[in-house]
Amino acid sequence: MLIGLLVFWLAALGLWLVTLLVSGVRAQSTFDLLLAALVLGVVNAVIRPLLWILTLPLTVLKWDPYTPVLECKTAWTATRTRPGLR
Repeated sequence: MLIGLLVFWLAALGLWLVTLLVSGVRAQSTFDLLLAALVLGVVNAVIRPLLWILTLPLTVLKWDPYTPVLECKTAWTATRTRPGLR
């Protein structure tokens, strides 16, 4: 549980750094950053493995070009669920 909490805070810190470094990403409040980190953790824990399993045949046939697409799709899904993070 302590490792999960550490991962959560590192995700929140990473999102905060992204809002500072990337001009198109903004957060309205600290609560939005923390909630976005929580949503990103849930998406990575639940949806990403499911999508990975579904794209496994394409990954085997095409020598793994779908992993970056899968990473972008999970990040997009996480940001669309939280309106305070754009």
